Amino acid sequence: MESQYQVTLDSTNYFQWFSYIEDLLRSKGLYRIATGQEKKLKDEDKVAKWENRQDQARGLIGMSISPDLRFHIAKLDTPNEAMEQITKVFGIKNEIRAHQLENELLTLDPNNFS
Repeated sequence: MESQYQVTLDSTNYFQWFSYIEDLLRSKGLYRIATGQEKKLKDEDKVAKWENRQDQARGLIGMSISPDLRFHIAKLDTPNEAMEQITKVFGIKNEIRAHQLENELLTLDPNNFS
């Protein structure tokens, strides 16, 4: 049964998108290939199938990104490269902001709330 739920990456929802794309790739049996855990096989009979699975994973990642942000991965052929680039562009910035907010919360005085 296909899920109708879909998350498209925009400039504000990296962590929600990442969780979605990870689950989508897992549900299609493509997660290990997308993360680089499954390496290219040496058996020539299986190389074409492995390359097709790479293409499927890269296609799903690309189609889950807002069209105006796809330029970030346009020249990348592998799903692993695409995921790393998206994390580099969107994930780190959000992590830094999360740490900033956490530090601000730690400086608040719990006795000073009205």
